[in-house]
Amino acid sequence: MSDKAELVVEGRKIQVSNLGKVLYPKVGFTKGQVIDYYIRIAPVLLPHLK
Repeated sequence: MSDKAELVVEGRKIQVSNLGKVLYPKVGFTKGQVIDYYIRIAPVLLPHLK
């Protein structure tokens, strides 16, 4: 996974960086993996938060 990326969310561009940074050391999840997870579950999760 690249260290930087640009995401488009509802027409807005968001710059993200340090995608390889480990956020959860016990399991080794990186920032990029966490972002990917939330992108994948957003269609199911967001309707329940509104």
